[in-house]
Amino acid sequence: MAEKFESDSAESQLERSATAVEVSVDRSTELAATRTLLAAERTYAAWVRTAVTSMAAGVGAKALLSGVVPAWLAGFTGSVLILFSAFCLIAAVWREAVNGVPPPHPGLRRPSLF
Repeated sequence: MAEKFESDSAESQLERSATAVEVSVDRSTELAATRTLLAAERTYAAWVRTAVTSMAAGVGAKALLSGVVPAWLAGFTGSVLILFSAFCLIAAVWREAVNGVPPPHPGLRRPSLF
């Protein structure tokens, strides 16, 4: 009778342990999905920040360089920076709109080896 009690507790302990591992894996997957989303948002913000900075630099370069260098060079420098700004904005929108691999979902089950 004592052997049956020990085997029942071992089986229930194994089931509790398996359940705890599943919950832990689900939580880890959920956290990984959150980290992936936050990384994508940081990347988007970096592209937009670069675009705004280069646009301001382009306008500022044209205004500040107009009396120092020939007018065509000031205009060219400002235009290149503003074009780079447009490229950064297009790249930011493209990266945000075109999703690569979707983030993991915690509801997915891992395949069992046994």
